[in-house]
Amino acid sequence: KVFNDNIPYVVCRQSINDIFYDVIRADENREMVGCCISKDTIPTNFMMSELLTCSGVYNSQIVNYYIDDTIESVLECLEVEQFDNMLENLFKEHMILKNRNNPLFDFSSCNILQNDGWCRNLSTLLHENNFITDFDIMRNIQALDFDLSEFIISPPQHEDTELEGKTDQPDHLSKEVVVWLSRTYRIPIKNALIIRYDYDIDLAEFDNTVYMLFRDSTNTTYIVVYVCEGEFLEAELEEKYKEISPSDKIRLAFYNKYQGLPGESYKDIIKN
Repeated sequence: KVFNDNIPYVVCRQSINDIFYDVIRADENREMVGCCISKDTIPTNFMMSELLTCSGVYNSQIVNYYIDDTIESVLECLEVEQFDNMLENLFKEHMILKNRNNPLFDFSSCNILQNDGWCRNLSTLLHENNFITDFDIMRNIQALDFDLSEFIISPPQHEDTELEGKTDQPDHLSKEVVVWLSRTYRIPIKNALIIRYDYDIDLAEFDNTVYMLFRDSTNTTYIVVYVCEGEFLEAELEEKYKEISPSDKIRLAFYNKYQGLPGESYKDIIKN
């Protein structure tokens, strides 16, 4: 999506400092590179145009992107070899420089895909910086780091063998996730129906309903149609936040490359 000023909605680049990591890092001497920033997530003291600065563009590719597309399905439509070669060279230079005082270091035996944000290929760069998550926000698709299908309750099936497996009743979400949705989005949800998104679904048909779109950890996109109840009082919901419930184990997706960094990941910050 390109706006009137020709600035894209989201930009993902390798050779720039990770401005989000700079905020949470515990070690001032440690740096992280690679960053994905959207018009909705960019800090106020930055401009999207600054992230596009370069000496020139010598190649560009365009693909159509659909709601249920994944990084893998998009990359299948691109000629990624030149991008992967460039990223591999940058990664190699980084690793050799980082291990310059280690005479035993052998790059040929290095099998990691990312180090300090330097990624070996385009797929890793996009995954590690949660590109699809930022891209999805443009269309109000929320990222989840759990398998939503585990919380789907299907209605009873017909006992008649001729109608077995057929039902007119849609699937709905378990009470556990309904509570989590209410807490996370601060809306008093009474019940939530769920439909797996597919190409034969016309979102215009849902104009008279209240719904949300989710992409779960299996890269499956769902439409959740919900019904609210009563009068929403934020103070009451704040009290519910303090209660311990099974839904406390559910978390939104965070940057992959921050995981495993003691005291520096978003999950560690939330936990502490």
